[in-house]
Amino acid sequence: MLLFLISLGCSDAQKEGDTGNTNTGDTPTTEEDDTGNETENNDEDNDEDNNEDGDEDSDENSDENSDENSDEDTDTQTDTEDEENPPEALPLEIIGSYIDNLSTEHLITNESWLVDYGGLDQYYYMISQYSNESQYVIAENSPNNPPPEPGSWSRFDWTYDGNGHLWVCQTTSEAGSESEALQTPEADASNPSQGGCSPYGWWRLTH
Repeated sequence: MLLFLISLGCSDAQKEGDTGNTNTGDTPTTEEDDTGNETENNDEDNDEDNNEDGDEDSDENSDENSDENSDEDTDTQTDTEDEENPPEALPLEIIGSYIDNLSTEHLITNESWLVDYGGLDQYYYMISQYSNESQYVIAENSPNNPPPEPGSWSRFDWTYDGNGHLWVCQTTSEAGSESEALQTPEADASNPSQGGCSPYGWWRLTH
């Protein structure tokens, strides 16, 4: 009878031991599940961080490209406007209607110079260039001018005397080209009332 009781106690202890082993085996499974869930959560966080970083980089690149394109477009537009609208030249300084000291009329514009001696005796010159600084005018003679002027070019120089009076000289009226007229030596403006202009002499112009 004593042996039976001892045998029965050993059997119960063995069962309890088996039950403990079963619970111990279940614990690692739970830990593995927790680890897996943590790994999945980390992957999701990394994906969100990468997406946010990618969006920020894309926005920055888009802003930079937009700014660069805007600057380039503005520069191009400004250059185009400058080419289409070059600075205007200053108007000819001696524009006006005058009478000279020989009672000849002069009508000077930015484009032409008319010398009217009266009647049909008129000389018309088409201005191609001028310089207010150097005080000269280069013009092509009208084909309707009296001979020998048709087909030739003229140069006019001007100056002011000590009293501020305007004097002009037709330095040449028979240059063979515009460049030749431009290269004609300027008239002597040191004392226009006494000479220095060949062949016609200085004309004093008054309004």
